[in-house]
Amino acid sequence: MPIDTPKIIEGELIARDLRFAFIAARFNDFVVEPLIRGAVDALNNCPPFAGRWTDWTTGGVLTLWLLYNGTGYEDHHHEASPYDWGATNIEEWGKYVRDGVWSAHVWDTQLGCAAMLKGMMAIDPSIKFSE
Repeated sequence: MPIDTPKIIEGELIARDLRFAFIAARFNDFVVEPLIRGAVDALNNCPPFAGRWTDWTTGGVLTLWLLYNGTGYEDHHHEASPYDWGATNIEEWGKYVRDGVWSAHVWDTQLGCAAMLKGMMAIDPSIKFSE
């Protein structure tokens, strides 16, 4: 099944979740085919099924990214997820330091998807949403 997601969305999921391992592997001439197959499989066959996603508005894209990471921040701590909002003025203290383990005193130092997207849009004005 082909992926029907904008390339920018796929790239941000890879960048955030793999901490740019894909880019580093490519740069260093490592074999990346298994990484690409895994990413395609995740987009098509794992919830929230980005390969089937149809809401490419700003809110729809931020929701998709959030669903890939999980809703624990909102569900259990009533705060914005750093997965979307890291490195923005919306980010708050607190982070899941590993699966199911919360620390209220940790600041997520990774760029959130919204910050990455804002930077990419500043560089490339062709990146737009279907508002």
